[in-house]
This record gives sequence, C-alpha cells and structure tokens, in this order.
Amino acid sequence: MKTYDPTSIPPIPHASKMERMRKRYRQALLSVGKSPDYHIFDLSNEFIGSLKDSQAKRFLFGLKRYFATLSEEDRRIFVNDILESGRHYPFWYLEDYTRRVYEQKLRAIVEEVPSCLG
Repeated sequence: MKTYDPTSIPPIPHASKMERMRKRYRQALLSVGKSPDYHIFDLSNEFIGSLKDSQAKRFLFGLKRYFATLSEEDRRIFVNDILESGRHYPFWYLEDYTRRVYEQKLRAIVEEVPSCLG
C-alpha cells in the first residue's frame, strides 16, 4: 500500500510574524556589515555594543537578549524554524517530537517574542 501524502500541509502558527522577524534580522545583519546568513549565536554583545546607535543595533540587541532567555532546546527551534527557516530539513534535529508537540512549542516561542521584535 502506498503511504498517504496529504494534499495540504497545515499552516505553521504565526507564519507572518516569523517571516517579518526573519526579514528584519537579515536586513539588520546587512546594515551592520554582516552576512545575512550570520548566526545569532555568533553575534557577540561586544560587537553589537560597538555599533553606532541605529534601528539595526537596537533590534539585534533586543533579539540577542530575547534569545538568551530561551532554553537550549527552544534556541534550536528559534534559530532553525524562525531565523533560518528553509535552510534545514524540517524536524531533522527534533527526533523526540511529534508534529503536534513541535508546533505547540513553536507557537509558544513565537507568542513570547516581544512585539518590538516581531
């Protein structure tokens, strides 16, 4: 018997907020002279602090501060499915999650993001 392939994929929660955040992050990186593919965990507070005051600096600082509040597990979800979405295979790093549990975690992470970052 052939495996069932659904005709539609349920929408990821808060997709527009995640897309706005991803775009703002990539634009902020370009504004401060970094590659738009630069990883948030490689951005040091010293580097961000050395930048002249700008929207990009304030956004990166706020995003980095929010990122620091997340658990290690939630950081992986935040990076792979919000900031770097589309550059990884879905769920490859989350062997222990069902799709439902994963989406609940993703929804909770996105809902906690301060409005100034989304």
